Amino acid sequence: MNVKKNLKKIEFSILGDLSTKNICLVFIHGWGGNKNSFKKVAGSFAIKKSVWFLPQAPYLLDGEDKYSWTFEKSPGKYEREEPVQLMLNFLEEQVFSRFDSKDVFLFGFSQGALVCYELLKILDKPIAGLFPISGFIADQNKTIKRIHAAQVNTPIMIGHGLKDEVVSFHESELAFNLLKNESNNVMLESYKGGHKIGYSYIKKIRDLIHQIH
Repeated sequence: MNVKKNLKKIEFSILGDLSTKNICLVFIHGWGGNKNSFKKVAGSFAIKKSVWFLPQAPYLLDGEDKYSWTFEKSPGKYEREEPVQLMLNFLEEQVFSRFDSKDVFLFGFSQGALVCYELLKILDKPIAGLFPISGFIADQNKTIKRIHAAQVNTPIMIGHGLKDEVVSFHESELAFNLLKNESNNVMLESYKGGHKIGYSYIKKIRDLIHQIH
């Protein structure tokens, strides 16, 4: 599939009033999504005193309003460094400039979960929580450090539907088994259904966030 690259910056939407909120939730959409994809779902989380930042992936797919966080740069090899660096810049310039990192929670759905796992390796500011959903982790067979020292105490709650036909639940099991070797604060939550965000998982996230804040 053809992609149009825009590597200058990450476009984003904001839900909520920055002047009255003290918790920041960053949601990274999946393949084919955009900065508006999550707006209807955000209300289901009902997180008190929160504002949502909704970044948009930098690679436009086939001229439509659909975007990807990566592209195939050579047969079987996909670009990850560029978009992850763009996300780091976005977090520094738009999020951490407004919120303490310990008041920031990162969410990622499907391909967005892959971005979460990549950020987990290099993000040097401790965040409040990380929630990869219906996704997969890269370099599964490599012996590498997967959790930055700053995130050792960060709660990581992986969510995945048991009947997911797009990304197998087994992918989140693999991610969980790799991450638990480096942290005692990693959880894997399954829920009924397919490639979506389950309500039982939403409730557990909400309870965890309200427990932390």
